[in-house]
Amino acid sequence: MSTSSLPISLENKILLTREEVADLLRICQRSADTLIRSGAIRSVRIRAQEYVLGSAVAELHKRFRRAISVHEIAKKLEWKSSLVYKQLKRAVRKHLVRYEGGTREHNVKRVLPIDQGVGRFLPSPRSVLKHYPELGKKVKYVDPLSGKWKAVRK
Repeated sequence: MSTSSLPISLENKILLTREEVADLLRICQRSADTLIRSGAIRSVRIRAQEYVLGSAVAELHKRFRRAISVHEIAKKLEWKSSLVYKQLKRAVRKHLVRYEGGTREHNVKRVLPIDQGVGRFLPSPRSVLKHYPELGKKVKYVDPLSGKWKAVRK
């Protein structure tokens, strides 16, 4: 048996051969290319620090259930505040996080995660429904990783 046909186990739930993984990645890439061409999503190059910052904001927001300050992000990542501000500006521009509206005492910048998640390869089914109302209020689809049918309402 060649090494390319050995199954790959992901948390003991899904067994795929290397060829099946390659096929799945090609399908995802074609889907992403189609969505980019249609304008549903944009192709964006994300730097590692922007991704780490977006993940930290999402994690802190999940824990505290409120907008996160730059100082909290800097403390979590053990970065200088100046580096957080620099990467935050880039992350906002690439729609990884967003600033909280309104003004604050001492001009504190607070940020919130974007709901589709940081680093998602494809947009969430809810965001597709939001951008394409002609699909209707309820859509059923097959989850590409689990193979199970799922339903999403607007």
